[in-house]
Amino acid sequence: MARVRNYILVHFEQFFVLTVLLTVALINFYASHKVTYLNFYFLPVIIAGYLLGSRRSVLGAFFCILLVILYVVLNPQNFIIPNSTLNLFLHILAWGGFLILAGAVVGKQQEGLQSRVRQTRDLYDQLVVSHKEVQDARAATILGLAKLAEYRDNETGTHLERMREYVKILTAELANHPKYESYITKTYIEDMYQSAILHDIGKVGVPDRILLKPGKLSAEEFDIIKTHTTIGGDAIKAVETQVKGQSFLTIGKEIAYHHHEKWDGSGYPQGLKGEAIPLSARITALADVYDALTSKRVYKEVMPDQEVQSIIAEGRGRHFDPDIVDAYSMCREKFEAVQERINKRVNRKSLAN
Repeated sequence: MARVRNYILVHFEQFFVLTVLLTVALINFYASHKVTYLNFYFLPVIIAGYLLGSRRSVLGAFFCILLVILYVVLNPQNFIIPNSTLNLFLHILAWGGFLILAGAVVGKQQEGLQSRVRQTRDLYDQLVVSHKEVQDARAATILGLAKLAEYRDNETGTHLERMREYVKILTAELANHPKYESYITKTYIEDMYQSAILHDIGKVGVPDRILLKPGKLSAEEFDIIKTHTTIGGDAIKAVETQVKGQSFLTIGKEIAYHHHEKWDGSGYPQGLKGEAIPLSARITALADVYDALTSKRVYKEVMPDQEVQSIIAEGRGRHFDPDIVDAYSMCREKFEAVQERINKRVNRKSLAN
């Protein structure tokens, strides 16, 4: 009901103009053409009211009244008006009143519409600013949470920054695949960019003696390392329960739980296989392995590019989703560009210090 009422208000001018035009058409059809000339003096008034507002339309009405006066006084016989002062006065008064009223009503409605448009635009601008502030706050919160793990593992350096760039590139490329084009939206890509950095947040629950160990881990130590997936997933899940509907936390939870699952089912913590692994985790898995292979750690040096490509290719259909490996091969140069850009910035910062 409110929508219908608003529609009528917004389009009042069009209804008004059409009604007057229809009236003129009926007069032209049923009456002598001699009385029709004067009917068209209202047209500039209606146009002025519609385009310029009530003040200018009233001024236009007075101008038209002067023309009416001149035309009626000089040619009363053309309008079948008895040659008397009273009839001339009443005729001019009636038309003048109509012209002023028409201009004032249409102009006032147009001004009201313009005011509502300005208010709507201002409200929209405020919503855009508020939305951006919320998005910025969300991004800062996510990054702050992710840094909890990174601060304990100093060797990762700019790992989080590279990870979100790799994930965004890979997700955007995968969106071109017919299988995922309706699933991977711009919102999904942005959520992946923000949430992928939460993948290792569970490392805050891993003891330093294991997390920071420079040598090879024992089987028992590796089992403890594996718990970072469930620790991180459970932590995000606990927060997610406070949010209604699906949110970026849903993707963050999926990634935290399952980014170490493997396509063939040999991963952890649940040994999920194939598409039973959430898409978000399958994408993050490749990006995480790529960054691990191409970055220096306390227990390893940077791996040569040829060996990196060989490991990823061999992991197709075993460790990684074949579609994601194919997408990676299409955007590999973008991965390398991200790594080069971030490394240059880090080197410049090191030299400055």
